[in-house]
Amino acid sequence: MAFQDLILLHNRRFTRAVAVGSAMIVAFSAPTYGQAPVADSGGPYSIEYGSLLSLDGSGSFHPNPFHTIVSYDWDLGNDGIFDVSGVSYAMTAVEYDALLGSIDLFTPYDLMLRVRDDNAPTLSGTELTTVTFIPEPGTVALLAFGGCLMVCRRRGDRSVN
Repeated sequence: MAFQDLILLHNRRFTRAVAVGSAMIVAFSAPTYGQAPVADSGGPYSIEYGSLLSLDGSGSFHPNPFHTIVSYDWDLGNDGIFDVSGVSYAMTAVEYDALLGSIDLFTPYDLMLRVRDDNAPTLSGTELTTVTFIPEPGTVALLAFGGCLMVCRRRGDRSVN
């Protein structure tokens, strides 16, 4: 018996089939038009303030095997302006702080990934996620709770009383 994996295009539908001898078994079928790429921003992200924020859109994909993703754009402030491009992007919290004007620890900030394909007309997919900055271990964080200040420190650190 001969085994052959076939990809057929029939009536604008993608069909993947397996041919065994003279018999054909259809394994998968989906339309080939109108499908937008799927954005996967890799989030939500939670990082220490002094660390590097590494955005990763490599989980994005196109459900149509005849099209590919050609651009990855990141809107870091969720303001409709796409600030950087690339499958991945890394920046420090200080750079993110400068971009937004200021950031607060423990506050989730929205960011968006947009992916576009090689279709004509171009189709795009987006995903909204968040990034939250937390204090670095061993640093002193003053947290305001209803007018009260509480000093937090790492266990065993005797430098703060």
